[in-house]
Amino acid sequence: MTLSVNAYYIDSDGNEVDIAFPSESTANNVAGFESCRNTFYGSDQVKELGLNLLPLLKNQAVIYAEGDELETLQSEINILLSNLEKFDEIYWGFRLNNILTAIKLAKNFKNGRVSIG
Repeated sequence: MTLSVNAYYIDSDGNEVDIAFPSESTANNVAGFESCRNTFYGSDQVKELGLNLLPLLKNQAVIYAEGDELETLQSEINILLSNLEKFDEIYWGFRLNNILTAIKLAKNFKNGRVSIG
């Protein structure tokens, strides 16, 4: 199984509406393999960088970000991107940028949200 990232918003009727990713890539919602919950997002190396939201993937099936949490998630992704020398830069750069894309899409909507899981 793989971890995926999704962007959506809540419409005026309370329904979740998916926000389409740009069509440049067919794998633009990929956030890593299921094992990455432990080997990357929940790893000691990531926690040592001071991240709090992404490490929750180690024990939670899905994490959600909305409102101010989108800023927190974006900050954590940027911290990881600036520390990729500790990890596989090509593999993680692609996946982390997918999450950044989802954040940017969600921010375009009043009730925009991102889920990873």
